[in-house]
Amino acid sequence: MPEDIETIDDGNSFDPQIVIDGDNNATVVWTSSDGTRFNIWANNWSQAAGWGSEELIETDNAGDAFDPQIAVDSMGNVIAVWRQRLSVGTGYSTVANTYSPNDGWSSAALIEDPSNGSAGNQQIAFDNEGNAIAVWRNSNIWANTWSPISGWDAATLIENDNAGIAVEPQIAFDGASNAIAVWAESDGTRDNIRANQFE
Repeated sequence: MPEDIETIDDGNSFDPQIVIDGDNNATVVWTSSDGTRFNIWANNWSQAAGWGSEELIETDNAGDAFDPQIAVDSMGNVIAVWRQRLSVGTGYSTVANTYSPNDGWSSAALIEDPSNGSAGNQQIAFDNEGNAIAVWRNSNIWANTWSPISGWDAATLIENDNAGIAVEPQIAFDGASNAIAVWAESDGTRDNIRANQFE
């Protein structure tokens, strides 16, 4: 039977994303309005306990947060990324939060320099060793890497052709932990598909 996994009644909830780990546990993230602004929430499901209680995974109420994306590794560790205004009247920045089965959600963290412009189209992927890469567009295409030992690195520009705007990045890993990012980019005349590889 269908059931509610969030009980926020102040506004609409939308944009759900779900991942399931190797032990068949699930994590869901979504956007909800509290009547004033939009926030990012999460809930976890396990075969033993069913659904837990929804949890606010970003607490910066300066501006709206939208479009969460999520990935899980083989150990059940989860990373969620989204776009968020860090202050009223500014563009969107790329924000992330990490979850581990033992410790739950950590604190939301800014993973790029907001002075680069307004960010969007955030995507995240894990490799087989528990490392992750997030990509997003900010006129150009940017990336940041995460490891379970050192956390987030510095954001890196992975596309620097300024003939046209680059958008809609996607990223995936192969079994040897090599990653490929792809995106659409205008050459000033038409849109093309471009790629960059990480080893």
